[in-house]
Amino acid sequence: MSRQTLRADPNSCVSNTLKDSVATPTVKQLGASKNLYQLMRSNALHYWGWAKKTAPSGVGAYLKHEGWVSGDPHPGNFAIIQVEGKLKLLPVDLDDAGRGPLVLDITKLLGMLKVFNPELKAKQVTQSYLDGLAGKRIAFPEKYREFRDMTKTDYEAIVAEYVGKKQKNGKFKLKEGEIEAATRTQKDKVKTLVSKAIPGAKIQDVAIRPVERGGSAGSLRFWILIEEKGKQRILELKTIQDSGLNAYVPQGEKGKHFQEAFDFFWEGKTDPHFQVVSLDGKPFFLREKKVDLYDSQELNKEMSYYLAYTLGRLHGRQPGGKALLAQAARSETSQETFQDAVKALAKSYLKEIESVYDGD
Repeated sequence: MSRQTLRADPNSCVSNTLKDSVATPTVKQLGASKNLYQLMRSNALHYWGWAKKTAPSGVGAYLKHEGWVSGDPHPGNFAIIQVEGKLKLLPVDLDDAGRGPLVLDITKLLGMLKVFNPELKAKQVTQSYLDGLAGKRIAFPEKYREFRDMTKTDYEAIVAEYVGKKQKNGKFKLKEGEIEAATRTQKDKVKTLVSKAIPGAKIQDVAIRPVERGGSAGSLRFWILIEEKGKQRILELKTIQDSGLNAYVPQGEKGKHFQEAFDFFWEGKTDPHFQVVSLDGKPFFLREKKVDLYDSQELNKEMSYYLAYTLGRLHGRQPGGKALLAQAARSETSQETFQDAVKALAKSYLKEIESVYDGD
């Protein structure tokens, strides 16, 4: 995606259409976003606030079907990762997850995918989602099967190569803006926390990972280099911010809420490297730094549609998903009505956020 220019003053962060609105959160990270896709990734809170006001007139008939939603579904928030020794395609960044209307999750994904690749067909995205809701079996995209089907040994070799580039002799390679030094006090606190969370792990180093853009911009994030069973790994300790879903409905206690989100979206799978922990009385994610097996910025159409299918499959595990399917797909007419409504709402949001951003 090419770099795009800004129309509005990046210091204002508010579109003309939103200035008179108190309820909708303002658009953030305008100046730091290189393109519309990045801007949308940074504004889950804005989306859910906007949807609270706008969705009833567009997809109101489906809002009653609620359950766990990822909150900010987009290609960069899905990855093939190893959980319990197996490689699976899962949502990996659940910062904005919560409980809310399922239809608004697929609407958000549709909007993200259309910005990501305008050639994608909205009807195919929503059909893939409905297929997932229905529990249909769809072949994993051929281009990406080698990553999902690789052996544990091959996967560990990729992890080792990645970690090797970030450290030398058990110390992070510091670089301003990428990996920066933590204070002695910070290191001591983080080492104590990780030692308790992952018994047996040897903590080799702690550093700070600056975040300048995205939904996590400004939040405290540590990288921890550990050695466990003779293998080095990088863990990430990241501040848990309020879910974007809070702009739609309050989500409750952050620590408990996000642990439940992981339990649901990872289908009961557990991994000691993925936990919700507390540091200085504040909740943090402790998770292994994911290694990108493929470039999420270069997804083909088949994989893009498969992400919608995956979201539908996860939604379909809930009573709300089954009820949504029953309403949306009870006939050919009802299915077309659902697809048209989702497409129209996604298009409306794109128009809203484009009002503060000038594309090429």
